[in-house]
Amino acid sequence: MKKCRKLLVVLLSMALLLGIVASGAGALTGGKHWVGSWSAGMTDISITLLEGKENTEGLKISPIVRNMTARIRLTPTLGGNQVRFCLSNENGTSPLVINEASIARAKGDSGSEIVEGSSIPVTFNGSREVSIPAGGTVYCDPIDMEVRALEDLCVTYYAQDFSKVQTMGLYGGTTYLTFGNHTEDVKLTGIKLSFGTLISVVPLLSSLDVYADADAYSIVVIGDSTTSNDIPKLLAKRIIEETGENKVGVLQKSIVGNCLLSDGVGPTGSIYGKAMVDRFQKDALDQPGVKYALVKIGLNDILHPRCNSMMGLAPEASVEELIAGYQKLINMAHAAGVKIIFAEMSPWKGYTRDLLKTGRADLEWTPEAQEMCDQLTQWIRTTDQADGSINLDCLKDPADPAKMPDDYTSDGAHLLPPAQQAFVDSIDLSLFGIEVPEHPASTDAAEGLEPTQAQTTQPDTTEEATVTQAETRAADSTMEAEETQAEMPEIAGTGDSLVAGGAALAALAACGLLIVTRKKQ
Repeated sequence: MKKCRKLLVVLLSMALLLGIVASGAGALTGGKHWVGSWSAGMTDISITLLEGKENTEGLKISPIVRNMTARIRLTPTLGGNQVRFCLSNENGTSPLVINEASIARAKGDSGSEIVEGSSIPVTFNGSREVSIPAGGTVYCDPIDMEVRALEDLCVTYYAQDFSKVQTMGLYGGTTYLTFGNHTEDVKLTGIKLSFGTLISVVPLLSSLDVYADADAYSIVVIGDSTTSNDIPKLLAKRIIEETGENKVGVLQKSIVGNCLLSDGVGPTGSIYGKAMVDRFQKDALDQPGVKYALVKIGLNDILHPRCNSMMGLAPEASVEELIAGYQKLINMAHAAGVKIIFAEMSPWKGYTRDLLKTGRADLEWTPEAQEMCDQLTQWIRTTDQADGSINLDCLKDPADPAKMPDDYTSDGAHLLPPAQQAFVDSIDLSLFGIEVPEHPASTDAAEGLEPTQAQTTQPDTTEEATVTQAETRAADSTMEAEETQAEMPEIAGTGDSLVAGGAALAALAACGLLIVTRKKQ
């Protein structure tokens, strides 16, 4: 009996000691945790040609890199005193080696220049070099660096040997490519991978997190090309301005052409990404510190089967099936302890998907398709299953609610900066657990903002060689780099993903960086 008492005393003492140690560790970290501050919706930018043609296996075109430095300028939405970033090869079929990487403060309002003396070498498990496995991702080691919301950073990495790059984001940062190892260069002159207002290619870099206070959290904006824009940045800016605090990161995980229920189809189908019901867990619910998901999806499920280029390929879905898809997202979010907010369908009348300006419409507005959109909007407005909704009447033309005002869109469906701002202004911040005081206190988070950094991305007018594209975003635009021109190849087809894929591949083709492989059956 005495032995039992002694054992009990020992166990209680150990439990008490462990409790003290655990409590002390919590006090040392202040309850801090990793929270997403920036991200991009990653997709497979390969293009498949000849698939389904008689006596062909299909050709898959993917860009490669060799002896090349990429510098990516991005805007964090949440501050912290440590930072880490993730490189993704999730769509890759072979390992990809990064020989060096660094992170630095960006200089000025745009461009590839960094603040002199701010560059910090980055390691991966203690090594400067890392091999990203096929289908995998890697995080760099935590970096001691004071990150402030809406103050741009530059992540730079160098790849020496031939590596096939299939995983890229199509919006969220500005990338500059140049030959040789220039990871520590203050000024980097190279090709800028931006194409019109919709596409700004971000290769490999999928997310950036900060070590933030216990009450910090993130909102993931996830959907299709109607939210693959500056809405996350504008929302973060509004939250900071109206609360005087910076406790919320806003992440961008939208993908051009994405559907709720089906994967992308056709030659550029891989660029559309996996169906939302299949990617929601990884792209939204698995993000560090996420508490809310803002979802806008479903329009492409209605439009793609009605496009001439995808008719017979894109599966049709009924309103009931789409609502069942929404309910699946709701169940997944709630199972993960995440609240889900849906945005209504946005107007699209006048959108023809003739993005290459061929004079041939790929899509026509019909009352039947509009009725499906209206039914989904009505369900989103009235359901009590989700945690809230965002009313988008602000995007409707008073004279014709099925379309947007001319100053809100250039093609009938995609949102120009004024429309993006209207979208953000229409959001009830309380849906995301944000209380707005009548007179927000002035804080460093609010005072430290540079006005131009918080605004919608503007054209770069610096010395860097640029890739420009006319408002049509035609894939056969030409690219100028240091007074040499390389003509972008024409790729038959239409649609957002064609422009995105053609632009990304053409940029690398201009450098002689293109690889063609047989598509696996």
